[in-house]
Amino acid sequence: MWCDGGLRRGRTHGSGRSRRFDRGVRLRRRRERRDRGRAARGRAHDHRGRPRRAKEFGATHTVDASKADAVEAIRALTDGNGADICVEAVGRPEVLQQAFYARDLAGTVVQVGVPTPDMALPDIPMIDFFGRGGALKPSWYGDCLPTRDFPTLVDLHLQGRFPLDKFVSETISLDDVEAAFHKMERGEVLRSVVVL
Repeated sequence: MWCDGGLRRGRTHGSGRSRRFDRGVRLRRRRERRDRGRAARGRAHDHRGRPRRAKEFGATHTVDASKADAVEAIRALTDGNGADICVEAVGRPEVLQQAFYARDLAGTVVQVGVPTPDMALPDIPMIDFFGRGGALKPSWYGDCLPTRDFPTLVDLHLQGRFPLDKFVSETISLDDVEAAFHKMERGEVLRSVVVL
């Protein structure tokens, strides 16, 4: 699991048991986790090449959601508790529902995946919503204020604490944008950067 320590706030949450439900990779450095004495980190995924990339970014465990029940696997990795924070980064109701049930009681689910206009919240019984406590939080653009947060991210990159270059799989021209989107959909690249 990855520890969701706030870069801006310099804090971690609870025991640091976090899960990201997505097709992407969330960066948290292994050294920072060890220094804080946090639990293992990982993510549930559904692309064949992503577990290797997740481990490059510091994940100690991965769960292939196409081969295992992601909720049960995450509960097993957290001694039956669930994650303190689950980040849904796909934008699909069924993935939001997995994140909801994979979190610890009073844990937090953050949705960063962008749904289509026709999607609805998953069918979660009201008693489950009430009884589990915690928080459900949407996050638009990472709740980022570019004028405040981008300089911090650049500083962290320059200090060697946030390797932005590892997120870039390729540089492309404007003519290659459509092909790059298809590569991203297939999970072949993390991000393509357009060079003008």
